[in-house]
Amino acid sequence: MTVERHQARSPASMTSELEVLRALRLLFEHHKALDEKLREELRRALERCSSLEEELSTIHKEVQSQREQDWQSVQQARVVATVAHTSRVTRMCLTARATGSPSSARPVSCRPVGRPMPTRCL
Repeated sequence: MTVERHQARSPASMTSELEVLRALRLLFEHHKALDEKLREELRRALERCSSLEEELSTIHKEVQSQREQDWQSVQQARVVATVAHTSRVTRMCLTARATGSPSSARPVSCRPVGRPMPTRCL
C-alpha cells in the first residue's frame, strides 16, 4: 500500500516534503551551532570559576598569614610594654628605698593591685 501512495504523490507534494526536510536540517544546524556556542561559553565560565577559586584561596592564605603576623606583633608589643613598665616600677621602688623616702611618698605602682600599700618596696 505504501508503494501505491508514493506513486500517487504529485510533484508539488514532493517539493513541500523536500522543503520541510531542508527546513528541519537548517533548524538542526542552527541548534547545533547554538549548542557549540553555549558549550564554549560554559567552558570559559568554568575556567573563570576555577581561576577565581584559586585567587580566593591565595588571598585567604595571605589574610591568615597577615593575621598571624599582626597577632605576633601585638604580643611582642605587650611584652615590650610589660617589660618597660616593670623596669620603670622597679627603678622607682629602688630609688624610693635608696633615698629612704617614707612609704607614703612611694609610687602607687610599687604595690600589687588590690593589696594595701606595703611599708617597704621589694
